Order: sequence, then structure tokens, then C-alpha cells
Amino acid sequence: MNTTSFDDLLDKYIGLTGTLKRNKFDQKSRLFILGVQIMQIRQDQSLTKKKKLSKIAGISKSMISKIENNLGKVRLDKLLKVLNALDAKLYFEIEVD
Repeated sequence: MNTTSFDDLLDKYIGLTGTLKRNKFDQKSRLFILGVQIMQIRQDQSLTKKKKLSKIAGISKSMISKIENNLGKVRLDKLLKVLNALDAKLYFEIEVD
């Protein structure tokens, strides 16, 4: 049985690392993962209702949904308000070629 690595499948169907299509895919993937992590933290902290978190963070319930479900552009200040309300931190890394 032949097996193919996930990276090989990405290269074949999405594009090689560094190509525009692959970069867009990688960016969307990271944002999706971030949203899932935020949802998991919210649920782990017994904030099962988005309404409760929205009150603590001072942003709308629909913005919480946008962040968790990666449904649109979200300003960094809104994301940071949610993370602050969850007592969570976000770390970035900037690379220059």
C-alpha cells in the first residue's frame, strides 16, 4: 500500500510552499485554527454562551462568531479584546525574506 504524506498532498493539490495559492491556504488554515482554539478556551472556561463572552470583552456576539468561525475580516483590536477577556495571549512572528 502506497501512502502519501499530507505535505505531499498539499504540494500537489494546493501548490508548493511559497506560491501565492499555498500562502493563502496556509493563512486561512492558521486563522481557522485560531478560531477553534478561541472557541475551545471559551468552552473550557464555562463560557458556553457567546453572549456572556461578548459582555466581558465589550464586543458583539456576532463578532465572537466571526472570530470563532473565521467568517470575515476581524480587526486586531477586537481579537485582542476577546483574548484579554479569556485571559489568553497571542504571539506573532514576523519574517522578512
